[in-house]
Amino acid sequence: MLAKFKTALVLLIIGVVSGTFIWGTHEITRDPIERNRELARLAVYVDMYPTLDPNNIEEETIEHSAVTQKLTFYDNNGNLLGYAFRGSDNNAFGFVNVVVGIDRTGKIVRVAITETSNTTTYVAGIVNNYLPNFANQDIANLSYDSSTGATSTYNSVRRIIEAAILL
Repeated sequence: MLAKFKTALVLLIIGVVSGTFIWGTHEITRDPIERNRELARLAVYVDMYPTLDPNNIEEETIEHSAVTQKLTFYDNNGNLLGYAFRGSDNNAFGFVNVVVGIDRTGKIVRVAITETSNTTTYVAGIVNNYLPNFANQDIANLSYDSSTGATSTYNSVRRIIEAAILL
C-alpha cells in the first residue's frame, strides 16, 4: 500500500512540475507568437497591395457566418487600394483561415490560406494549383474549379470568398 502511495505521489509531483513548465512556456511565448502572426498577416497584405501604407489600414469587425474582419487599404497618399476580408471556416478536417483581397474595381487580387489544421498535402495542392486561379477574376463573374482533390478545404475557401463578395 505504501509503495502505491509513493508511486502516486511521484506521479503527482511530475504532473505538477510538467504542468507548471507547460503553463510557463505558454505565458512566455504567447505575446511573441501573436506578434509573429500579425507580421505574417501584414506580409500577406503587402503581397496583395505592395504600395499600401501599413499605418493607414482601416479595420472593421464583421459578424458574418464566415468573414470576421474587413480591412481597407490605402497608399501613402491616402488613395484607396482595395480591401481584404479575413474569414474562417470549419470542415471535417479542422479549420481554415483565409484572406481574400479585392481591389477597388471588384477584381480579386489574391486568395491566401493563412492558417489551417487541414491535411498539409491537400492544402499545398489547393494553395499551389487552385488559389492562383482566383487572381484577376471579377467578383461579379467568379468561376470555381469543380474537382480539386481536397474538397473540404476548397469548399471552406469558397464559402469565405462568397461571404467576402457579399460584403
